[in-house]
Amino acid sequence: MALFDRATGVDGQSVSLVADIGQWTGENTQTFEAVAGAKYYDFGGRTWITGRKIESVSLNQKDLTGMRFEHSQKYNQFFRSWRMVIPTGYKMPGATAANSKDGTGTNSIWKMDWHSLRPYSYVADNDLVIPTLVNGALNVSGNAITPEAVGTGSGSGNDKVSFSYSALSAVNENLFSYYCSGDESSPGAKDATIETVQQTNSTFLRTIHPNCDPWATGPGGPPTERFLDTFLCNGWMGNVASWVDVLPLFADQYLAVGPNCAARIYTHDAPTLAGSTKVYLVPPDTWTSTEITFTPKDYEDLTYRSVVTADLTLMENV
Repeated sequence: MALFDRATGVDGQSVSLVADIGQWTGENTQTFEAVAGAKYYDFGGRTWITGRKIESVSLNQKDLTGMRFEHSQKYNQFFRSWRMVIPTGYKMPGATAANSKDGTGTNSIWKMDWHSLRPYSYVADNDLVIPTLVNGALNVSGNAITPEAVGTGSGSGNDKVSFSYSALSAVNENLFSYYCSGDESSPGAKDATIETVQQTNSTFLRTIHPNCDPWATGPGGPPTERFLDTFLCNGWMGNVASWVDVLPLFADQYLAVGPNCAARIYTHDAPTLAGSTKVYLVPPDTWTSTEITFTPKDYEDLTYRSVVTADLTLMENV
């Protein structure tokens, strides 16, 4: 585990760089205003990290705020998860209403979770965004690289990793997560696995895409250079200055890296993940071959527990 942050704080207070596990490196801010950056926002009985400066939410202009994490080394295997919500009455960038992305226009383009190499740059040789809104769909994308061609369907043989825009609800908390495992065996080799997990309102989906290659060969060199050491959440909030009432909120930021990073614990409210309407990813206190211990918060202490092992084996209701 490299980082876990429940975004616990005081409404309106600046976000602490100290997380539940690990520490943020700093803020990621793009703005034309000289106002404070990421803050906690009280919604639904808990606090969240603001995706826009709360002092200027009602103004018609471009800005964003988020958090940056820089790992101590480059990595090409990681598991990322976070929870997002849009409070009632607020929207995503460029949208005219909640639960909407408004087609393919440039007014509604954004990237929630941006991974790159230091120093952070929009033109990094290798970068990866999951998910990003491009041409009306939420997909894996990059900037100076070319991700695998989009296919259809899901499961074996599919080269597409996408997310439903209905997850942009103004009422429900939504969980996005994914696991990437690099294959550096030869130039052009596909990455071994991408696993996506999405909770869209009351539907929980877990899909393994074994043939996805988000790190295609880029201008920086052969696939052996496909390693990342920085991520931003949120990564980018569009390219126009015409938004009002834009306020995505983020919490439960989770990052694990290395060969065993897929191993994790879920709590949920039904015997199966697919049948659950609430799902929380809780980091372990200890993990051995015979015992796993963890300490959930009150809202995470749901009836059922499941474990995913490092090889992506799902053990439900254990």
